Amino acid sequence: MHKSLWLLFLFNYSLAAAELQEETEVKFAIFSSSWGENTDDGLRVVAHNQTQEHIRLDTILFLKQETAESEQVIVDLDLEVPSQAYAEIELPYIDLLRS
Repeated sequence: MHKSLWLLFLFNYSLAAAELQEETEVKFAIFSSSWGENTDDGLRVVAHNQTQEHIRLDTILFLKQETAESEQVIVDLDLEVPSQAYAEIELPYIDLLRS
């Protein structure tokens, strides 16, 4: 019984998470090797433009909460991404979890 409830919880949780995701034609990933090691390595941002138009990503804005008063972490990119292509940029390290 306990295993059944746990699996049911995990299944419901994964469905809820899938429903919250929004499909977009512009996707990005952020990586820093300093997340796994104690280094001062920078931040790498890779963007994928699935549209038919050339785009420019100026910033990514991270909100701690979904309110207007929420603390924000702004990542300035100034990144040109061609149509149907990838682009990447190396940035100095930014603490995305700062409080």
